Amino acid sequence: MNEKFVKEMVLGTVNKCGSCGHLYEMDNVAVVGREEELWLLMMSCPVCSSRGLVAAVVKDQAKTTAIHNAPDRELQVMKNLEIISTDDVLSVHEFLKEFNGDFISLFNKRQ
Repeated sequence: MNEKFVKEMVLGTVNKCGSCGHLYEMDNVAVVGREEELWLLMMSCPVCSSRGLVAAVVKDQAKTTAIHNAPDRELQVMKNLEIISTDDVLSVHEFLKEFNGDFISLFNKRQ
């Protein structure tokens, strides 16, 4: 799988900084790990210096189909979501303290 293709796919979904809203560019995305179809990327904002991790499962390019108007559908879904609370953030923090980085096992448990 082509690293540039994966970065472009992620930028098509996560295109701006969650802290300041600055639009990410290709140089703001770094691949920090990969295990077969699972990619771990770091998004770095050049304006506010915040960083975020994105875990993406990317199938073979030949098997991937484009989903048109995905941002509009995602926006509609996001409008109906509850605001993330301090307790939510603390729960994720507690989870990550014990998390060993095995996303494959984590996602298989939830199916």
